[in-house]
Amino acid sequence: MPDQVFLKLLNCKTLTSAPSLDDINACISRNFVNLNNYYIICSGKVLVNDPPINSTLHIIPRVLGGKGGFGSKLKAQGRKKIEVSNSSCRDLDGNRLSTLKKNQELAIYLRKEAELEAEKEKAIDAKIAKGLKGFQPKKVHLDDTRLNNDMEESFDGVADAIQKAFARKTLHHSKGKAKLDLDQDEYKSSSDED
Repeated sequence: MPDQVFLKLLNCKTLTSAPSLDDINACISRNFVNLNNYYIICSGKVLVNDPPINSTLHIIPRVLGGKGGFGSKLKAQGRKKIEVSNSSCRDLDGNRLSTLKKNQELAIYLRKEAELEAEKEKAIDAKIAKGLKGFQPKKVHLDDTRLNNDMEESFDGVADAIQKAFARKTLHHSKGKAKLDLDQDEYKSSSDED
């Protein structure tokens, strides 16, 4: 058997060629349009030098890539540190660890909030005490004789007005309408009892 190399194509067709790289390129260019559109793979690597004798080479078309694709996303993920999270794990009671952690954080927050509230109340009390410390209510005594006289006159005027109103009412009753008014009052009180 002469020295040869087997070329496997994607359509499961197999070609044979001499083991030199020039002969392989000539065989491929006879069967394909352009050699630049294909890779020659030997043992999982792109062929650069002459291949070993009696080896199988795979002819694979080049896949045109675009700007950034899935490969670039994988590379970007590889650069990031992957943080291992145990939040979906459960403890022996069946509670999720993330829920327990959140409950602990909430308890710490509530405890701190209560302490802050107490400190605020102490600060307010201290401000009030500081403000009241030097405060003495002033007793004001007015010795204005004119004001006192005016007040006494107004009280006397009110008392006189009340006495005059009672006098008119009694005068009004003495003219005979008092009996009529009394009869109406009796009529209203008897109708209320029914």
